[in-house]
Amino acid sequence: MPTKRPVKPDNVRLGSRIRTLRKRLHKTLEDVATASGLSKGYLSQLERGYASPSLSSLTRLATTLGVAVDYFFTQSTEDCSISRAESRAFFSPSESPNFWAYLTGSGAKREMEAVLIRTPPGAQSIEAPTAAEQLIYVLKGEIKLTLDGNELPLREGDFVQYKSRAPHRVENVAQAETTSLWIGTP
Repeated sequence: MPTKRPVKPDNVRLGSRIRTLRKRLHKTLEDVATASGLSKGYLSQLERGYASPSLSSLTRLATTLGVAVDYFFTQSTEDCSISRAESRAFFSPSESPNFWAYLTGSGAKREMEAVLIRTPPGAQSIEAPTAAEQLIYVLKGEIKLTLDGNELPLREGDFVQYKSRAPHRVENVAQAETTSLWIGTP
């Protein structure tokens, strides 16, 4: 009978951070493997704490997941999460025209997420139905939120809070890129 490989606490913490971020980005192991050039099996071992990545592998993972390498090692506390402007990296989730930058940490007990979203002119995203509460604050530009068939134009400085139990859409109706702050419950 084969014995289980030993896991090291540091590998488990690192693997958990990788898995949490991957799932938050709605990416499968296959998606990340294809984009990073790493094998699906190796990624699975990393996420479960059974492998230690090389710096090269970790750099490829960070690039694929849209974070700096130090993201995987930053210690977060349960009560405080700081996002520094100088280390913020924007990335584009698969099949989305938008560029995102997470502002909140990845702690398991986080009850809210905050994301800066940059949207090119004319781009739109369709969101799946959810019972979660969501907030959008428009920092720059102009967007249109279509919620349950109602079109809600929002300009710089406008704020909306909603629960959406139906598909909804956010569209950049400005001639330039818009920037908005999205806050929601995961």
